[in-house]
Amino acid sequence: MTTTQDRMTTRTAVHAPAVVRSIRARLSARRQAALAHRRLQDDLATFRTPSEIADLMADAGVEGPPDVAIYEVVDTPDRF
Repeated sequence: MTTTQDRMTTRTAVHAPAVVRSIRARLSARRQAALAHRRLQDDLATFRTPSEIADLMADAGVEGPPDVAIYEVVDTPDRF
């Protein structure tokens, strides 16, 4: 007959490789996300001044500031 302690030890020992793989996968994903965030920060750091952003937008063919419109919400019976 096995005791509770024996069953818990066995359960822990059986699942240990899966737990280690899971932890390694999470750490790897966290590291990849940190590297991607750092690359994005480096890319965005090159456009610090408004004049640099304006030059980039002009090179892309954008003329003038963005066109923004704000509308009131219309309360109608067909609105969900």
